[in-house]
Amino acid sequence: MRQLCSQLDALDAIAPAHIRIAVELIIDTGRRPQEISYLRWDCLDADEDGQPVLIYDNYKSHRLRRRLPIAAATAALITQQQESVRRRFPNTSTKDLALLPTQMRNPHGIKTISEDLLAQRHRTWLNGLSDLYVNVVVETDGRRANQQIPFDKARVFLYAYRHSYAQRHADAGVAPDVLKELMDHPQLSTTQGYTGWASNDGGRPSSGSRPCSSTGAAAGSDARPNSSWTASTRGGRSARSPFPTVCAPSRPTSPPAARPRLPRPFPLRGLRPLPHRRLLPARPGVLPRRPAAQPRTPGRLQCR
Repeated sequence: MRQLCSQLDALDAIAPAHIRIAVELIIDTGRRPQEISYLRWDCLDADEDGQPVLIYDNYKSHRLRRRLPIAAATAALITQQQESVRRRFPNTSTKDLALLPTQMRNPHGIKTISEDLLAQRHRTWLNGLSDLYVNVVVETDGRRANQQIPFDKARVFLYAYRHSYAQRHADAGVAPDVLKELMDHPQLSTTQGYTGWASNDGGRPSSGSRPCSSTGAAAGSDARPNSSWTASTRGGRSARSPFPTVCAPSRPTSPPAARPRLPRPFPLRGLRPLPHRRLLPARPGVLPRRPAAQPRTPGRLQCR
């Protein structure tokens, strides 16, 4: 993650500014790509303590107007995008504007960017980066040492940042039930699959899970992201502060559930198959002859 965040400036050279903002929001908030791409202009709010809150729609679980506490730097990034969109579409009402409007056939700023376009630009950016490396522990002659090996870029995709968000908070000591609310999961077992928690270990990562370094999530029941993850600024743009190398984002390796067997098709009764009829191919370049018109007989009614 540190290597990716340090090369976000290369995304500006191949994509519009709102593409980078969308990628940064996915990294900071851990929301699904569809939830970020469909954000509305008025998605930023504050809680009772005046802390920034992101308002989004969970389309997967059909839960709308969800509230997620975010860091101050993430809120500043949203505010910057709001001002840019407002200057671009001054005559459109804010309740109709999109936070990330598309640039194609969108004269009023209502249409949002598509998830496919966002994933395509993200993949183009990844393919143009230098090689990514991950630290592994190797044992040579009875001694254990850290070694960097190349990491497959194909395993880095937009949804993987959601897993990194969950692991980041789990390593910071956020309780499983609180992380479940941050991830907006209906069941705790889903959150445990993201972080490698076992169901009977008291909320700690299991021994088989790969530990990752903390990157600034607050511990305890508050679970508000720390500003150290997105607090530093360089050149007017939000930049990620350095942190120890974390493990590569990956999906849970649980085996897929068995697919239910589909019922066998049954014949329709009362229908007979059509008799076999040979179809001769038409000769190329020969048009069918039109029948000659018959002359009308005067004084008689022609029936058609």
